[in-house]
Amino acid sequence: MLHHPIPTLLSLLLTSLPLVTKSFRPRIKIIDFDADTITKPVSLTTNSLFTSDGTGTVTSESSKHYGGPSIFGAFVDSSDEGKWSASDQVHGGLKLHWGKNKGHNGDTMSGLFLFTKDDFLNGVSGEEDIIVMDESSKVNVMMSPVEYGAVSSSSISFVFADSTGYHISSPIAQEMFQTGYPFTFSPKSLEYHDFDPSINADAVGETERRSVPSFDGISSVGFRIDVKRGVDTFKSVNVGVKLFTVHAVPPPSIMNITGKKTKITLDGEQTMNGFGATVAFEISRLLNNKHVDDLCNLLFKDLNLDILRIRNYYLASDSDEGASYEKEIKDTIEVIKLGEKAVGRSLMTLLTSWTAPNSLKNNQAPNGGTIAYDPENIMDYHYQDYGKWWTESVIHYQNLGVYPEYLSIQTEPNNDTEEHPSMKLEPFQQKENGIAGYNMAIEAAVQEMKLDDRIVDLPKFIGPDTLNFDEYQDGSDEACPIDVYIGNLVFTSTIYAWAHHLYYDHLSTSNPDALNDKMENFASHFSDKPIFITEYYNKDVMNDDANSDSEGRTWERLWHYAKVMHNALTLENASAFFYKNLYGNEDALVSLPDDEHYVVNPEYYAFKHYTAFIEQESIRIVVSTEESGVFISAFASASANKMTLVILNENVDAVTLNMDFDSISIMSGEIYSSTRKGRKCEKIGNFEPADDRKQFEVDGESITTLYLDYVSPYGIKDSAYYMNFHSDYMNSYSDSGNWGSR
Repeated sequence: MLHHPIPTLLSLLLTSLPLVTKSFRPRIKIIDFDADTITKPVSLTTNSLFTSDGTGTVTSESSKHYGGPSIFGAFVDSSDEGKWSASDQVHGGLKLHWGKNKGHNGDTMSGLFLFTKDDFLNGVSGEEDIIVMDESSKVNVMMSPVEYGAVSSSSISFVFADSTGYHISSPIAQEMFQTGYPFTFSPKSLEYHDFDPSINADAVGETERRSVPSFDGISSVGFRIDVKRGVDTFKSVNVGVKLFTVHAVPPPSIMNITGKKTKITLDGEQTMNGFGATVAFEISRLLNNKHVDDLCNLLFKDLNLDILRIRNYYLASDSDEGASYEKEIKDTIEVIKLGEKAVGRSLMTLLTSWTAPNSLKNNQAPNGGTIAYDPENIMDYHYQDYGKWWTESVIHYQNLGVYPEYLSIQTEPNNDTEEHPSMKLEPFQQKENGIAGYNMAIEAAVQEMKLDDRIVDLPKFIGPDTLNFDEYQDGSDEACPIDVYIGNLVFTSTIYAWAHHLYYDHLSTSNPDALNDKMENFASHFSDKPIFITEYYNKDVMNDDANSDSEGRTWERLWHYAKVMHNALTLENASAFFYKNLYGNEDALVSLPDDEHYVVNPEYYAFKHYTAFIEQESIRIVVSTEESGVFISAFASASANKMTLVILNENVDAVTLNMDFDSISIMSGEIYSSTRKGRKCEKIGNFEPADDRKQFEVDGESITTLYLDYVSPYGIKDSAYYMNFHSDYMNSYSDSGNWGSR
């Protein structure tokens, strides 16, 4: 049981102090230490004096691959059986340690851990930089848990040097610290004594009379840990600090830099299901191209593709160039296999229908029409036959080794066209127009599949997969909003994710933000499920003239697609985003004009800035910036400790970002860039953690991806939006009478 002594006057003062009582100059972090940056433990086992000369006790030389600030240590041990140590968080951090059966009841240890100005962050390590602490300054400390009995007491004291010399605070008992959470205090709230760290007695340093620090000209900050061995000497002891951050006031010389902040936190938004593209028509063009191996690396490995959107060809009546539907399915499976070989893992699939077989349609043709109905009763649509066809389709693909993770019964059900395979489905059937209802069609498919035990894994249904949010293309006044489709579903629990395309006449190269309001509005009403953008390409591309390969036009296309993706991911909170065609014509990421050549289109590089670096199941995290014309999205993977930032700068001039990684330590990283001047998602350097790269310059008119290794003790926090979308969503079929809650 943890012993809780009566709080001291100091402890009561600390817990009651307000962090900020008035407006102050901006703060900056001068130290941001995370014990997980220590890759190789470093120890002192004999009494050691402090010296600020030399390279420090813990450096990149003494701890291989360590990229944090140098740590200067000193140590006093009355038992001669303990040690001063620097290790990762699991092993206690910056700590004092007794092993099992080491030390005797009443033995003491004292350890000093100091960081000097040479390693201060945010460019304030120069001699001319005068660092100040005021009432707005703060220190965060997170300590390792202590098992009382093994120790009888332990404390930490804040230590720093200013223009008047070294000072040490009155001890803060470790009982003040809640395990697993940082303890925050203002340095100016503590009582101090003069301190000489270079003289050792019963503890590290000599403590003298009460002092009044100037808090001006800060040159060192750190802490001293003091611990007394308890009666349970058979237990090992670690009393250590896992996290230590210090905020101070910057000198006037950099106030203009610190005025605009870019802050990255681990507050979670949506979980990313992944990125994908479509393989639905002229599938054999990839297989027949003499560069097929290079193309597979380009399309799958380099893009790090997650999901392949494939067409349901089962019993299709419109196969390309007269090929049988079996041939189309075989080619599709061959592309999946080549993709999986290139990327080195399984690909998820989204099985989608462009049209049902002719025998199931009222017009007996692949283009246009709807589900067939009884000629003598227009309200008697053949939903059951349609559901059985979908069931047999899934069984057919599963028998061939393809187990679709996701399924959309009809792409663009609100697009009535005779130009390509399609099938019209209204939100609900209406006698007046003779069109079948989407709500009944998807329910028939779901129920038929659930009742057929030949289906091994039931796909997750997504929908309604409409053309856009609220209207047809080309100014048609026959609007059919997506929310009408959603509102008329028999059970919304049928759907795992809401899905739609982004085709809208005003979403042009010159205006990638045309749908921003609609995206935000949709997210505000339908954030109860993941959102899939299942298809988008820039229609302006099809109208490019002979100058379309000019440098300026290439950049316009690249920027447009990257900005649309940014908007969908950050405003609509999309969890999956698909390009229209993976390969094929001009509307594909890579065009295949013939069997001898291929052309990588500008949109490929915009797509790559996201897909190649954002890990599947990553969580979009909160990032904010005060820089005008700069748009940033950030994604973190808890399992892989990877973080991706995609930074879009529309300004002509370069911008320096003053980046604040809140409770996040960056270990290393890579920088990729595209620019108007011709760079296309090229690696341009490494993100060095030695100075934490808090000020990072991005080129004018550029797209930059930072692919980072990070550590944080806190993990990614839930938000109001971020929820467990991956539960067994199809278990509940109760009708509450309110479609929005079913």
